[in-house]
Formats: sequence, C-alpha cells, structure tokens
Amino acid sequence: ALLPDDDECLLAAAKLAEGFAPLLATLDAPYSAYCVQYERHLEQLRAELGANGGVNALASLVAAAKEQNQALGRNNNDVASLLILPVQRVPRYEMLFSSLLSKTPPPDTDAHVLAARAHDAVAAVVALAGVAANDINEYIRNSQALLGVRRCFKGQGASFTAALCVPKRALLKDGVLLKLCRKGPKRRRMWLFSDAVLYGTSVPGTDISGGGAKAIYTKPTLISLAGVQVRDAPQQATVAYGDALPHSFEVRSPS
Repeated sequence: ALLPDDDECLLAAAKLAEGFAPLLATLDAPYSAYCVQYERHLEQLRAELGANGGVNALASLVAAAKEQNQALGRNNNDVASLLILPVQRVPRYEMLFSSLLSKTPPPDTDAHVLAARAHDAVAAVVALAGVAANDINEYIRNSQALLGVRRCFKGQGASFTAALCVPKRALLKDGVLLKLCRKGPKRRRMWLFSDAVLYGTSVPGTDISGGGAKAIYTKPTLISLAGVQVRDAPQQATVAYGDALPHSFEVRSPS
C-alpha cells in the first residue's frame, strides 16, 4: 500500500488517474461502433481469409499477428480472438485501477491532501472504467441480437445490413402483428428497437410464429421512430374486420 507520506508515488498515482479519466470519456463512440460491426465483419473476414486458398495479404497479416501473440505467450490466435482484443482491454483497465485503488486507501485525516487526491482520482477511474465495460458488454449483446435479426432476411444486400446494424440500437421486443392492408389484414413479424421498428413478410412454408431458425423473411421495411406518432386506429379502419382487431393502433411517420 502507498503510505500517506509517500509523496512521489501518491503524486504519480494521482497524475496517472487524472490523465486517464478523460480518455475513458472518449471510448463510447468508437467502441459502440466497433461492437456493432464485430460479428458481421468477423464473418466477412473468415470468408476473405479463405480466398485464393488462404494465400492473400489479409491472411499474411493475420499470420504475423498470430506469431506476435505466440511470442507473447498468448494461446488464442484465431481471428475472433484477435478481433475481440480491443474490447477485452477496457475491463482490464478496471482491474488495473482497482488494484491500484487497493494500494491507495483513503487517508486517516484531512491533512493528507495528496493521499486524498490520489485516492479520489483512482476511485473515479475505477467507476468510469466499470461503466465503460458494462456499456461495451451491452453493445456486444445488442450486436448479436441485430445480427440474429439480419440472418432472418434472405437476399438482402449490404445497404440493408448497414441500415439495420447501427451503434447503440437495442432490440426491445419482437412478435407477430396484423398489418391492415387494402386487401385485408396481413400477418407480419415485427421487431421493435430502441430507435426503429422493422417488419417483414414471411417466405411461404416457413414458421412465422416462433421467429426461430426456420423463420425466413423478405421485403424488410425499417422505420425510424424519430418523430413517429402512435395512436388508436380510426374506427373506420377496423370496422370492416368486426371484433377481430381489438387492440389496433396506427403509426404515423413524418417520412
């Protein structure tokens, strides 16, 4: 433990924490973007690594990274392990500063100003790193959920993937609803996200109710929730269908 009168070490700990705290505040944007693209890019990289029989510039770069990891005594050398390293770094920051915090206990008296400064600065970094680590874990879970939804739609290109897989988008709910059309109500599976709603048409012969691996959809429609208004559906819109639609609502988008 650092002693209250160990001014040199206390000052070093304080400056380290005070300099590191602003860096943690800048991690949200790049890491949220990195996490949402991780799973999708991993699939693309694996495909590209196998191109030309595995003889290409990307394969050479990955091979060099593997050799460097082996030299450092690291055993996880597959592509997934290499790509996840930046994400794993943030929880290690929390562990590092938690260890430092255990060695910088709060001073017994207010006279130890430098000891209090070091303790408070390190404690603040531990808290910030913990929040950042939790956010990153949430971003990864969101990314996996988005990719799962993406895989339900066949024959869609990169533009749909880019529109769906955006940073900080979270899947809140999904299920089957009836969409009122001119020819009558149509069953559509819908996904409600934190900032958008998506619905698609099921391919004949696939299971729309479960939404599992057998469910396949086409014609995705993604609607941003920005400026969207939700209200009870007008009576004339549902009267033709009798009492079959007791919980109907109308969504109006400015676009």
